[in-house]
Amino acid sequence: LMVAAWRGRTEVGRAACMYSAVAAVQIPVYGLGEHEWASASSLELVLDAVTRLRGAPPDMSRLRFPAGHKPSFSDGPWFSVSHSRTRVAIAVSDRCDLGIDVEDRNGLADPAALDRWTAIEATLKAAGCGLRHSREVRLAGDLATGEAPGQVVHLRGIALAPDCVARLATLLPVAAVRVEEWSPSLPCLANR
Repeated sequence: LMVAAWRGRTEVGRAACMYSAVAAVQIPVYGLGEHEWASASSLELVLDAVTRLRGAPPDMSRLRFPAGHKPSFSDGPWFSVSHSRTRVAIAVSDRCDLGIDVEDRNGLADPAALDRWTAIEATLKAAGCGLRHSREVRLAGDLATGEAPGQVVHLRGIALAPDCVARLATLLPVAAVRVEEWSPSLPCLANR
């Protein structure tokens, strides 16, 4: 299982290129605002991580965007994306579905509340539920497991940087997690 994080923004041309490539798989494009920048960066990180995990770029024709659900490849690997104001984080696994959440620490945030929130959001993502189910999530006191409607997940904190909190949820127990920080490196998908 791999977790990757990237801090900052990609170049204008690179993000625009990612969006034009993704448009071929029918993601609506509404301009490159902050959310779209984060989405383009996260897509690039996912593609980069899948390439690192499997040793070859993914087949983009297998990427699905089901209405009301998170994007996925038709036969794995599974991935999850989260972005805060300053960071994009993704998790990729060949074993099971998963969810990740990253939040910026700031002087106003209660650390315990932020830990719980990242556990709730990661649980919902791994279980395939939306935020509307956040009140239904039950967490173990030590935040080692979570339960969303009908799904138990395994949780672990992920150390990305001192200025953020990140938590990973997996449907199966995971013995090891590789954490990397990098800038996306895939070419502009020109050869897809």
